[in-house]
Amino acid sequence: MRTPIFNYPIIWLKAFLASLVIFSCSTKVWSESANIAVASNFISTAKVLIKNFESESKHKIHASYGSSGKLVAQITHGAPFELFLSADQKSPHFLSAKHLTLPESQFTYAIGRLALCANTPISDASLSNILKAPQIKKIALANAKLAPYGRAAQQVLEQLEIDQTDRNKWIRGENIAQTFQFLVSGNVNLAFIAKAQANSSDNIQPEACISIPSELYDPIKQDAILLSRANKSPAAIAFYNYLKQGKAREIIQGFSYNVPDTTLDNQHN
Repeated sequence: MRTPIFNYPIIWLKAFLASLVIFSCSTKVWSESANIAVASNFISTAKVLIKNFESESKHKIHASYGSSGKLVAQITHGAPFELFLSADQKSPHFLSAKHLTLPESQFTYAIGRLALCANTPISDASLSNILKAPQIKKIALANAKLAPYGRAAQQVLEQLEIDQTDRNKWIRGENIAQTFQFLVSGNVNLAFIAKAQANSSDNIQPEACISIPSELYDPIKQDAILLSRANKSPAAIAFYNYLKQGKAREIIQGFSYNVPDTTLDNQHN
């Protein structure tokens, strides 16, 4: 039986709506967004990584920044993140023990380096003498309980036996980004910050920073881990895998981080 001509508009409309559903589903598969939590020391690097990733992918990445400790607290209270880029290994381990992550997804994406910076060129004196100089009234470091770079800075002070004698000079930032702001605002004389921050800032002269010898603090191994929500997030998994690839590793190294040789292994599906 022939279809009545007055039914053609209805048939066309149904076909059109069906095509929209198919297109919508196709778009969802190929173009997703992900929410990621990123440690404060990695802000500049993460922005470049995200920009490069999005230029080569249809996925979008939305990053939130903070101290590793604060981000862990947010994640344990249900913050909608799919991927966590920590400034240490301890925080991802903690989340894994709480069963808030995908199994066997933790890996080291960067190894951080600590620097001591000032607003004016630093003298050629020893590190200990620089920190003990009478003109140094305030020294900024991140909160050791929340920020791995703060723990590293405190280890340096303890190694140099400065921790007790000059503790009244210490100004603690909630995270390494706030510590950096204390320095550039002129509120402190010296600050322990990530070398990556120093090298990527126009506010700090190269001669105003010195690299801290790595033997004075434990290696700052920064680990990434997929959170439970990533199970349904192709964008998060794609960005996670991207971090292990050559281009991402080059960008990370360009910001004065080291990268381990094994980060190319274990792509997540």
